[in-house]
Amino acid sequence: MNKQLHFILCFTLLFFLIGCTMQDKPSTSETKNAEQMNYPVSHNNVTDFILAEFDSVSKAKAIEYESKLIVAIQATTFQQINEQKIERKIKKELKKQFEYETIEVSSDQKIFMEINKMEKEGINKNHFNHIKKLLKDNA
Repeated sequence: MNKQLHFILCFTLLFFLIGCTMQDKPSTSETKNAEQMNYPVSHNNVTDFILAEFDSVSKAKAIEYESKLIVAIQATTFQQINEQKIERKIKKELKKQFEYETIEVSSDQKIFMEINKMEKEGINKNHFNHIKKLLKDNA
């Protein structure tokens, strides 16, 4: 009798400890939906496509304004030497997969940071044009 009571007590205590430590973490799809609502300029479908198709890319950000797409990528450590080749491949694939008036792809860290900044502040034509100017200056 004591063994059964001891077993039930331990099992109940274990059950409560596990239940209390479980935290509700939002799933990745919920997080992506929240990002899409908060940042209407970011395009998760474009970045998801890039990250799924190109193993040489570790991070990607994309913004669109008036049917113009700007994509910033960060190559993996071992592929940083080939960043320009990766940019050209990504641009070619994006033109096949998505219909935009213009598509620009850059591996420049400054462009990546500017897109992050724009996502936080919201869409702004002047900021978008500033990023386009930075792209032309780097070319």
